[in-house]
Amino acid sequence: MKEHSTLSLYIHIPFCKQKCSYCDFVSYEGKEELIGAYVDKLIYEIHCLDLASIGSGRIADLKTIYFGGGTPSLLSISNFQSLISNLKSLIPNFSSLEISIEANPGTVNKEYLKVLHNLGINRISLGAQSFNDKHLKTLGRIHDSKQIYKAVEDAKSAGFKNISIDFIFAIPNQTLNEWKHDLEQAVKLEPKHISTYNLQIEEGTPLFKTLSFKGRRDYEEDLDAEMYEYTMDFLKSHGYKHYEISNFAELGFESKHNLNYWQNGNYLGIGAGAHSHIDGKRWNNTESIEEYLLLDCKGGSRTTPTGKDSSETLFMGLRLIDGIPTQKFKGYEEKMSKLIKANLLEHEGNNIKLSKRGLMLANLVFEEFV
Repeated sequence: MKEHSTLSLYIHIPFCKQKCSYCDFVSYEGKEELIGAYVDKLIYEIHCLDLASIGSGRIADLKTIYFGGGTPSLLSISNFQSLISNLKSLIPNFSSLEISIEANPGTVNKEYLKVLHNLGINRISLGAQSFNDKHLKTLGRIHDSKQIYKAVEDAKSAGFKNISIDFIFAIPNQTLNEWKHDLEQAVKLEPKHISTYNLQIEEGTPLFKTLSFKGRRDYEEDLDAEMYEYTMDFLKSHGYKHYEISNFAELGFESKHNLNYWQNGNYLGIGAGAHSHIDGKRWNNTESIEEYLLLDCKGGSRTTPTGKDSSETLFMGLRLIDGIPTQKFKGYEEKMSKLIKANLLEHEGNNIKLSKRGLMLANLVFEEFV
C-alpha cells in the first residue's frame, strides 16, 4: 500500500458577532440565523468526502481536526454534538487526534467549554490579542481584558491541558512597554502555546479605511522589529521554544495541525471558503455562505497548479525556525544563493533557514518563491 503523509481536516465556521477591524478572513457578522442550516450543510459535506477515492488508507492518515473561523465558539452545544457525532461515525481513531477549536474569550464559559472537552476537543486557541482595552477597541474585539483571564481559567477548569493564546503587536499607537506588559501577563497564565502576530493592515478592512481617513501612520519599522526581537528573547527565557515565525510552545505542544500546513502536507477543508490540498491537487469552496448552502457532493472548484507545489514547500517551510532540507531548493539554487549572500538565509546542518535578519524581513524572502 502506498504511504501517505499526515492528513489534516479543517472545518471553517465563518460567523462573527462583530467583524474585527483588521480581519480579511472569510467571516461575516449578522448572519447567525444561518448557523443551523450551515451546520447541517457541514455534516452533509463531511459525508460527501469520499476518502477512499482520495487515496487508499487515507482515513488512517488523519491526525488533526481544526475548527477555525470566524468564531467557532458561536456554535451551540447541540451544533457541536451533531458535528462531532458525525465525525466520530466516519473516523475510527477520532479519540487519538489533536482536535483544536478557536474561541473568542467573550463567547465562552466553563460549562460550555467542559462540554466541548467532553466531546473530544482537546486543544483550544483563545484569540486574546491584547490585555490593553484601548487596543482591543482599536482592533474591534468584542471582549475586554478581564474576559481573557476568565476564559483561560474556565478552559483549565473544563479540563483543557493544551491551551494556546493569540496576541497581536505593532497595533497603531502601541508602545514597547505596553507590548512587554502583554507578554508578561501572557506567561503568568501559563499557556502551553503562544502565537504573536505582527499586525498587517490589509486593504479593504475597516482598520485600513480608518487609518486612511485619519492619515496613514508611518510604519515604525524599527519599533516593530524591536517588539519582535523582545518577544523572541522574552518567551525563550520563559521556556517557550520558538518553532515558527509567529509561534512559541512548550516542548511537545507545537500545533500539529499548523505544522502540517507549514510542511505543505495534505489537508481537507470543509465549509465556506475552505481550501484543500491533496498530493499537489488543490480546490476550494465558495466564500459565500448562501452559495455554500447550495453545495452538492460534486464539491468546490478544483485546480491543479503546475509547479506551484515546490515553491509553496519553500516559502511555507521557511516559516519554520529550523528551516527545511537543502535538497528542497533543487531548481531554486540561484535564489537560495542570492538570499544567503544578502544574509536573509543561512545554513544550519543540512537545512536552510531564515537568519535573524531574515526573520525580521521574512516577507521579502517569501516573495522570491511566490
